[in-house]
Amino acid sequence: INYWHEEEQMTDWKDFIRHEGQVDKGLVIGLKSDNFYYFTIQVYNSAGLGPMSEYFFQETLHYPAAQYPEEIRVYSASGHHVEVWWRGIHISQPEGNIYGFVIYYWPANENYRTACQHVVHDHHAHHAHIDVEPGVVYALRVSAFGEGGYGKKSLTTYFTL
Repeated sequence: INYWHEEEQMTDWKDFIRHEGQVDKGLVIGLKSDNFYYFTIQVYNSAGLGPMSEYFFQETLHYPAAQYPEEIRVYSASGHHVEVWWRGIHISQPEGNIYGFVIYYWPANENYRTACQHVVHDHHAHHAHIDVEPGVVYALRVSAFGEGGYGKKSLTTYFTL
């Protein structure tokens, strides 16, 4: 996937990202939000690059939420459930609409990359129920998501059943 900003000239040394294997889509990371870019696609193999596709002109989406949910509270619900409550956020002009929230939780003695995700598809929601194991100390963070992607994550909250 070759790409360049609308104000730049297309050159042989343009920015690109390569995806290996038989794929029909790709993700380009690091583009400026709310801007226009040109894209072309080329197939490549051990013999080199194939012919370039036609040009595609695309606008990137708005910024993700710049604020994070605050006042995270965790209450014991029943059995293996806890209720997570948070105070929502407001977006400003360049940020995209919020579609919902994501709760990231993981055993506190493990790496954040092992986090489970609980997605709440309601931008008005301020609480959710999640399943956890008793006797385990968990770390938890909450973020908003929307058309601009995932927003900033809240500060880490620790809890146990």
